[in-house]
Amino acid sequence: MNITREEQQVIHENLARLVQGVEVWNNWRTQNREIDIDLRRINLEGVHLEGVNFSRANLSRADLSRADLKFANLRFADLCGTNLSGANLRFAKLYNADLSAVNLSGAHLIEADFRSANLSCADLSEATLSGANLSDADLSWANLTDSSISGVKWNPRKMRGKYMGIRGIDSSYGNALFKRAAADQDYLDTLENHWKGKWQTYLFKLWGLIDYGRSMERVVAIACIIMIIFGLTYSIFPGLLGLDCVPGAQGCNRHSLFTPFYFSIVTFTTLGFGDITPKTFVGELIVSLEVILGYAVLGLLISVLADKVVRRS
Repeated sequence: MNITREEQQVIHENLARLVQGVEVWNNWRTQNREIDIDLRRINLEGVHLEGVNFSRANLSRADLSRADLKFANLRFADLCGTNLSGANLRFAKLYNADLSAVNLSGAHLIEADFRSANLSCADLSEATLSGANLSDADLSWANLTDSSISGVKWNPRKMRGKYMGIRGIDSSYGNALFKRAAADQDYLDTLENHWKGKWQTYLFKLWGLIDYGRSMERVVAIACIIMIIFGLTYSIFPGLLGLDCVPGAQGCNRHSLFTPFYFSIVTFTTLGFGDITPKTFVGELIVSLEVILGYAVLGLLISVLADKVVRRS
């Protein structure tokens, strides 16, 4: 988009304030919080701007290569297509900033805050991301070739849809856990994008209930829920198992309030080899269903457990 003469004048005025020094600029920003800052396409290559307040500023396509932006406030800033190669952004605050297609190659990003930032298509090759916070950041199609990722922070629960096409993750180094998580999420995002059919979408969401085969806790929780549901069914309809009689009466097995749940647990975990048998046709169908679900969930649990115990990368 072309810059109009009026916009160019505003940019020159902002630049004139900035060259007076960071302290002068920050004081002016404090007194004029409501003013939109337009610094598009300016050249600040190698300039010392430590601690500068660029929050909500428009710095798209600007040249900030090798600039010192240590401790800079870039929250909600527009840095789309900006050249920040070799820049020092240590401890910089980039929360919710738009860094799409930004050039951060060779940049120093130690302890930088990228929470909720848009880093799609960003070039992070050979960048130092040690200790950076990437929680909820969008890294779709970003390039992390030969980048240092030791100590990076991320939120596994907020990765969905934000890692498709991530590049160079194999050659990044310093954090095997993040590499594995990013590669896995790239696969899941690509698969979700590929599965467009109604049933495929339904199956993908169903798979998500167990965190796509990565959460043993969720599988165990599902197993417990199934056993409780069937236990309640047997408790509400005791005739299914012949428990609708008075304990101690002739032909009546000893039972208590917990017996239906005991039978449900035994049936589910031993795959049907319980010591109580259903007494009706409907009871047989319900017990058979629980046995089938027991087989399925047990197989799922073994699969998830094997992945966690055996996998190393």
